[in-house]
Amino acid sequence: MRPADYFAINTLPAAFAKLGMHVDKLPILSQMVGENVAVRPGGGVSLAVGMDYIMVLMAIIMIDTVVTWISKLTSEGMPAKPVAGGM
Repeated sequence: MRPADYFAINTLPAAFAKLGMHVDKLPILSQMVGENVAVRPGGGVSLAVGMDYIMVLMAIIMIDTVVTWISKLTSEGMPAKPVAGGM
C-alpha cells in the first residue's frame, strides 16, 4: 500500500491535509473492498486493505506466469511423447 493511502486511512482529514500527500490508489482500494476506507484509524482497516491489495497483486502475477508458460509451450511445441515401454 502506498504511504499516502495508508495515512489517508489512519489519520483524520485535518492531519492528512497537513502532510501534503495525495492519495494514489485509495479510490480503487475502496471499490475493491466495497467500503469507503478513508479516515478509519485503528489499524484493522489498513491491514485488511493491505492484505486485499497483496492478494490481487499475487493473482495478477500468477495469471501472468501461467500465460507466459502457456505461450512458451505453444511457441516451442509440445515435448515429444516418451517411447512406449522405455524410460
